[in-house]
Amino acid sequence: QDSHPSFFFTEDELPAIRERSQSLPWLRDVRKEIRKKADLYMKLDSQPYRLVTDYNGFGTAGRGLQNFVGTLAFAGYLLEEPRYLDKAKELLLAAVEQTEPDNRKHWRGHLQVADAAQGMVLGYDLVYPLLTKTERELVLTEIRKFGHELTYHKSAWGMEAPGVISCNHSAVHYGALGLVSLALWNSDVPEKAYWMQRAIGRVDGYLGSFIDATGYGTEGHHYFAYGLGGSSVFAWALKRSNGPDLMKRHESLALAADQVLWKLLPFEGRMLALNDNNEIPSDVASMSGALIYRKPHQLWAWLESIYQSDRKPLLAGYGGTTYTAPFLFMWGDQPLEPVSPGDGGIPLGHHFESGRVMLRSGWEGGDAAHFSMTSGYDFHRGHDQQDENSVTFYAYGEGFLIDPQYEPERSEAHTTLRIHGAEQIKGGDGHIAKYRE
Repeated sequence: QDSHPSFFFTEDELPAIRERSQSLPWLRDVRKEIRKKADLYMKLDSQPYRLVTDYNGFGTAGRGLQNFVGTLAFAGYLLEEPRYLDKAKELLLAAVEQTEPDNRKHWRGHLQVADAAQGMVLGYDLVYPLLTKTERELVLTEIRKFGHELTYHKSAWGMEAPGVISCNHSAVHYGALGLVSLALWNSDVPEKAYWMQRAIGRVDGYLGSFIDATGYGTEGHHYFAYGLGGSSVFAWALKRSNGPDLMKRHESLALAADQVLWKLLPFEGRMLALNDNNEIPSDVASMSGALIYRKPHQLWAWLESIYQSDRKPLLAGYGGTTYTAPFLFMWGDQPLEPVSPGDGGIPLGHHFESGRVMLRSGWEGGDAAHFSMTSGYDFHRGHDQQDENSVTFYAYGEGFLIDPQYEPERSEAHTTLRIHGAEQIKGGDGHIAKYRE
């Protein structure tokens, strides 16, 4: 694009975005939480720029940059508050001037490099009108360094193996590289076409392989949301730059948030953990398919988890995950209202093709029962646990047979069988031979 902002929206599109943000109760809550977050981030230091703050640790410093700059800049446009944009510019330039992409004491590992690269591109696009020509060149030079680091620093994420392409790491890594290419498209950078080719291929590969035929992302509700966060930001910007619409290319994305729907436990807004996940609600990005393909029951489950667990700040994103909150005002043609599955004729049991069964006695009420069984395969091996043939059971507001969440992963921590005390192998697969409800 020749003008900015443009990757998310243009100035001409802002009136419609502001109107949509006021159109439904849950969207009004998102708007309020964005303001609250922006007010908190106004207090962040820039001299020096701190990689560890009250909102993120060192391991999520890249996501912190995304959230700080993204929240402040978007709030500036959404709420027509120039002070937020000024602070976003301040933090962006501070990060550019005080950190280096190849310094592991700044950005640790390829995920942080990717997260920080995405944050830099978001910042460049959103605060572009406030930057001088010299400042724009300074930011673009830093963005090019990130592209070089994502391309030439050795890691497993350049492999073509299915277990790599379907993993959140690949989507986050190459989604960021695609954004770097878009930001540099009008610059004299010979690598940009190669970077774009790689990004489109890998993000398209992720969107076509991260879920099974029935929509289950085997990394779990937090990690598939992180993968969608890395891919959806790039996919949105690519479409707006006259590229292919990768999100619309994969209609199976409409099923992805069924995992959020079926994992919602009947009390306190908790989510069934399974694999390396925990009981808190999933990230904003998990709703991309729900809003694009209009799935009101999936949206209901996500909002139910957030409101019942008293975690409304998650509506606006937070330092631990990718910044995608603005898309809640843009995904889908029209605003979507949540609809309870109990009102929509959704059955009480579901069998995911990859080997998960979830059953419940009802969709509402804290005394309802929820049962699950796992015996299946995982596309990846990064977040699998030794839990084949394990079961969970929750009822009357209590967990009777529970999943131990992120740690520990061993069989002895799950409700499954061990033979003479032996643990299952890491990465072992099960199979549901017959299913009857």
